[in-house]
Amino acid sequence: MTITLTRPELEVVQKAAKEMSDSMTRQQAERDLQKDIVENMKEKFELKASDFNRVVKVYHDQKLNEVIEKHESFVDFYESVFTNDE
Repeated sequence: MTITLTRPELEVVQKAAKEMSDSMTRQQAERDLQKDIVENMKEKFELKASDFNRVVKVYHDQKLNEVIEKHESFVDFYESVFTNDE
């Protein structure tokens, strides 16, 4: 692939590539931090990673009411299927 860019255009591309690389470095550092936090919760409180991650996701998205509604809907469905069977 041959790209024909002026020197100023190449400098813009180089700057953008470096900025993107810096962003990727920050992302990796955040992922490492998140893994460390989860590991710490597992060690300190014997929490399952999946449970802790789910709590964090619900908290982050601020969707507890949605989770509750889905759970209640499932419970209602389950009961409608099996309650009359007993």
